[in-house]
Amino acid sequence: MSAAMDIGKANKEKERYNKIRTQKMKAKKGFLTLGYGFVAYFNFLEFIILIFTALTLLSLPSFYFYWNFREVQDENIGWMNKLSMGNLGYSHALCRDVHLGVGKLTLSCSTGVIKDVVSFGIIPENSKTLDACLPTEETEVCSSVLNEDELTEIINHECLDKKLCTLDVSSYVNQTIDQNPVCTGTEARFYTQVFCKALDEEEIEARKSIQFILIWTTIISALLYFIGFEFIDSYAESKLEEYDQITTTTSDFTAIYKIPPALYENFRQNIYPQLNDNMQRTRKKTLAPIMAFKGFLIDGIVRQLSDDDPEGSRPVFSTGEKDHPSFIHGEFNKDIKVNQDAQDNDFFGLDNRRRENLSEIGNHRFVEVEVKMKQDESHNPTPKEAPIMTKKATVKRSTSTRSEKLKLNKKRTEFISRKGSKGNLEDYFSKTKDIEIADIHFSFKNREVLHLLGERGKAILDNNHEMKVLIQNEILTLIKKDYEIYTTPVCAFITFANEESYLRATELNKVRIGNKSYYKKHWQGHPLYFKPALEPSSILWENQYVPQSEKAWKIIISLMVVFLILFASFVFLFYAQKEIYDYMNVYPYIDCDSIVKTYGDSLEHYGVLEWVYLKETLHSKDLTSSTGTLSCFCNQHSLKHGVLATMKSQHYTINKEDVFVGGHICYDWQSGKTLVTFLDIIITLFICFADIILRNIVVILIRWVNFRSMNIESATIQVILFVSQYLNNGLSLMLVGINCDELLGIRIFFLDGRYPDFTNRWFNELSNFFITPMYINIFVPFIEFGILYLIYIIKKRLDKGWTQNIYSTKCKSMGQYINKMSGPTNDIFDGYSYIMVIIWINMYFGVGLPLLFPLTLISAIITYAFEKIKTVYWYKKSSMLNDRLNKNAIKTCKWAVILYCFAGYWFLTNKQIFYDEVTAKSKRSDIVITNHTYGTIEIDQSFPLLMVFFILLAYMIFHSIYSSVSSLIKTDTMNQYLRSVEDLFTYYDSLDQHDLKTLVLEEEHNRSILDYSKLNDNILKKYKLSRSKRLKSFKNLSSMQNEIVDDKTIFNNFTYDLLMDTRYIDLYQYVPVIYRDINQPFKQEYRDSEFVRKCTDLAYFYNINDFFNTKVDQRMSVIRRMDYTFKKMGSLSIKSV
Repeated sequence: MSAAMDIGKANKEKERYNKIRTQKMKAKKGFLTLGYGFVAYFNFLEFIILIFTALTLLSLPSFYFYWNFREVQDENIGWMNKLSMGNLGYSHALCRDVHLGVGKLTLSCSTGVIKDVVSFGIIPENSKTLDACLPTEETEVCSSVLNEDELTEIINHECLDKKLCTLDVSSYVNQTIDQNPVCTGTEARFYTQVFCKALDEEEIEARKSIQFILIWTTIISALLYFIGFEFIDSYAESKLEEYDQITTTTSDFTAIYKIPPALYENFRQNIYPQLNDNMQRTRKKTLAPIMAFKGFLIDGIVRQLSDDDPEGSRPVFSTGEKDHPSFIHGEFNKDIKVNQDAQDNDFFGLDNRRRENLSEIGNHRFVEVEVKMKQDESHNPTPKEAPIMTKKATVKRSTSTRSEKLKLNKKRTEFISRKGSKGNLEDYFSKTKDIEIADIHFSFKNREVLHLLGERGKAILDNNHEMKVLIQNEILTLIKKDYEIYTTPVCAFITFANEESYLRATELNKVRIGNKSYYKKHWQGHPLYFKPALEPSSILWENQYVPQSEKAWKIIISLMVVFLILFASFVFLFYAQKEIYDYMNVYPYIDCDSIVKTYGDSLEHYGVLEWVYLKETLHSKDLTSSTGTLSCFCNQHSLKHGVLATMKSQHYTINKEDVFVGGHICYDWQSGKTLVTFLDIIITLFICFADIILRNIVVILIRWVNFRSMNIESATIQVILFVSQYLNNGLSLMLVGINCDELLGIRIFFLDGRYPDFTNRWFNELSNFFITPMYINIFVPFIEFGILYLIYIIKKRLDKGWTQNIYSTKCKSMGQYINKMSGPTNDIFDGYSYIMVIIWINMYFGVGLPLLFPLTLISAIITYAFEKIKTVYWYKKSSMLNDRLNKNAIKTCKWAVILYCFAGYWFLTNKQIFYDEVTAKSKRSDIVITNHTYGTIEIDQSFPLLMVFFILLAYMIFHSIYSSVSSLIKTDTMNQYLRSVEDLFTYYDSLDQHDLKTLVLEEEHNRSILDYSKLNDNILKKYKLSRSKRLKSFKNLSSMQNEIVDDKTIFNNFTYDLLMDTRYIDLYQYVPVIYRDINQPFKQEYRDSEFVRKCTDLAYFYNINDFFNTKVDQRMSVIRRMDYTFKKMGSLSIKSV
């Protein structure tokens, strides 16, 4: 039974291992090499595509009802409006008038039929108001002129329940009354107001049935959306853990320690002088302050993590004979020699892991792997001395040969260095078996130097030698002036040698309760706590020391600039819409077919008279809207003769005073119509291209703030971009046209537009401003990529000409060529903010404008496809980002469901669409009274949607409060990254052959050429030994062993050295040592690179004199002569490792 259980357990472990292997192989082929941020970004886009596919399917009933409910009579309404809620029909008040000289009035309802006659009367010739719809004091004088009873009977008989009817009003005017000539003249007007409503109760019930179906599809859509985002939130967390398990990165070994200024100052003033005295007595060369401080940190941190000195009271070093530095140094080297052969013979440390780690940790996921490896070794035993094939003969590699070579390399280094080998403070401290630090990299207060190095790199790219020299002189001047400041460390990026050390360090965290922080340990009188480090490529080294006060005022200025831009955008949209609004008030849309039929040949005469009246009242407060005669005449003339001819044409007539009047009567109408059309286009394009301008400005401003990492910078840009673009695209358009007089009960200056609700005018006029930009944005990725690719082709042709020679170029340096031929950086915050904006606009107006759902889906698909293609083939390799952008996007999009429910409820409780309610207007130009306010909320079939809104709102608020409260009592260690042990190799064994070679070459170059060191001798030996073990072991490992080595190897930036980051390599035009041609050591780009290396490693020189007195050319000449000598002896070159 137990054997069967063991077999079953082994099979499960094997299945689990195979699953992990499959995931890891996918990771190698996928985007995990770019960091989890990109994986999360593409997962987010995939989810958006999935969820909006479902929402588009759920919106199909809306498309069906909106398109088929009625046949639209208005030919000017486009097909997009026919797919909106406004196409269900909109009950409204119809107010029309006609001159008594014409006598006939045509009433036509654009939606519904004529149901109620509200009022009718006569507007006298001397009236200042031409668009009255209800009786006024001016119209009361003419009340006796009409035969009201007969007219009421005729209207009820001829017009009720009909969409169109014509009245002969002249037959109902009493012409025998001489005391009111202004009421019976040809220029007096007959007006009437009727309600256009649903045909019958059956149609009203049909609308309510549609309302019921749409309410429940909206509820289902809202719940699906909310549950979907809850799922993607948890899914992202699980994917983050999975990513952490199947990848090995430098941050898996590295923690950040923020150096208290007083700690370093105390070290420089008190500890470092004593250390110098001790080293001089032992005839050791004194260390640079930063190297001594590195050893000081390593000793203290190792003791604290191993609980060797819990109170931090133990002295850093002792003057006693037993604790003499040379004694400890000798003992440490002795330990290294003893353990060296054992490490070589057991490359994976499987024997030690089996005896210690597996039993203690309880993590048996690699038991099956170990058994398989032992089986492979039994069939293919590994020889103790692996033969290495060379061109001449087969030579056996032995420990003695390797030791001799190491001694030879050491002798070469000592021969090159005139002052002898530099001492290493770490060698004088006690060592712990469990806790070990591989290396420490510091960030300094050298922002000005790094910034100037970037400017110098641009000058090198532009081949501007004079500018390069000027910047170099400026850098040297700054270094002379503020050497002590630029060599002061701010943060320590501590790379531990093993996973156990890292986990212990990150558990030493800061606990924050409210505004107070509590610490588990103190050292040297200061709190000792660590934070998990970000990936090296996401760190902005020039911004590691920026005062918080400077950041604060920069953020305030940036927000003010963004606010001013948004305010300017709002002002432009406000006045553009106001121009359209003013024109539409004077020349509202009118059914010209009925006007032309009514007036016939007299249309021009009454059009001229109306133009005279409008011209007289143009600047008057009593300005009223056109009755339609002028608009319809000019429109008819424009269709026949063209726009320019209409504007230039002159028309005249004789008024009642027998005066010849007229002029360019269509000029104002045609120029206003052209302006409105132009403004419509400008607003649409402005909405699209203002986002691009806004994006560039926001990126510049936020990068000016100087955040410490790409993660924080990108997340800040993402949030500000989303808020600003949403305000610009969605909210500003609503605000410039909204009218809140009825809703709020007060009049607000900028909220007095012509849309009190989602009226028929809103659907016909403003809804296009939300749909059309979405159409345009679908093609923006194609246009943007086309422009970028065209620029690339032009740059390529300017550089190469039309020659087919791929080696032809006009560039003066490698960096200049790479910069010219490479693509832009991949800023995924832009894609995030774009998707977030269209989601919020969709969720705001999606119920009334369901066409937004498929448009959002198409945009997401295009964005997903283009981003993947451009990431692979176009963009430069970007910094490794974490999941902060993804968390921001998910959290922000979650809140959109609240807006969706409330806006959906407001759409679906429209009084004119679903309840057939109409209120009479006093004047034709009055704002519609909708009776749709917060006080009209009722418990009806739409109430469940309102309840869902309140439930989701309460959940989101309480969840946010809970998260905020829990964050007041939390640790800063990001424990979600530490939920499981990854069973990593040591840091040394996690580096691949190329990375190890790069590290060793850079250090050897620093020592031999620049006369300073960044690594102590023991760490450098470990790097060399790790590389020799890899060179030896790869020939003797089984296929599964090789796979495990690949899985446990760091696949991205392998060190926190500033000049190992490709972004800074490109920015500073630095050439790594591994890529240099040793036969041409005096190339100018190598000289430029030495200057960059010296400036970035300024603190590692013993003093400022060493920095300025390093003779690079002289030392390079010595090395070349030595290399020639060693090659003649048949030994390795000094540049070989």
